[in-house]
Amino acid sequence: MAGTAYNDVPENVLIHRVSTGDEQAFRMLFDRYRDNIYTTIYRITLLDWMAEEVLLDCFIKVWTKRAELPSVINFGGWLYTMAGRLSLNAIQDAARHRSLQLASASLLPDDHVPSGESLLDAKQYQAIVRKAVCSLSGRQRETWELIREQGLKRTEVAERLQISTETVKYHFELALKNVRAFVLAYLEGHSGLALFLVLKIFF
Repeated sequence: MAGTAYNDVPENVLIHRVSTGDEQAFRMLFDRYRDNIYTTIYRITLLDWMAEEVLLDCFIKVWTKRAELPSVINFGGWLYTMAGRLSLNAIQDAARHRSLQLASASLLPDDHVPSGESLLDAKQYQAIVRKAVCSLSGRQRETWELIREQGLKRTEVAERLQISTETVKYHFELALKNVRAFVLAYLEGHSGLALFLVLKIFF
């Protein structure tokens, strides 16, 4: 079975072909899931470059584990679970790298052991972020709320606001930068761990 015929192949057959090393079938499987998996990853990482890296890593693992695919009962669920796990790992790796940078700059001493009083609870943190979002300009606030709070795709935001997807991307990245700066400024003087928690979320 060759060429465009792959477009009509049932998923279970396609997965079986991938498990045997069929590269054309793998490409078709990638095309079927790419956009939705990317959106899932982006909603977790909030960074284009990180989402793209995790997407590729996710499908590399699909290929390297191809012999196991016939035993996967729900391929879609399995793939989304793996994408979520890899996304969180990427965020943690970025946060770990950032924390090491802070430690080398003596902002987060290696021997720092925070007390319970130094931790921000969820409500306090959410209130700070809300203040940051309220401080954004109109378009930045709109794109933040639609993407981060309502979970819309950039294409959906572009359609709703009647602007291009590139303009949505521009405003959202500015919003992310400004919210991050606001929160970091607000937490200046707080514990190193509180700062680390913010960096873990935003970087």
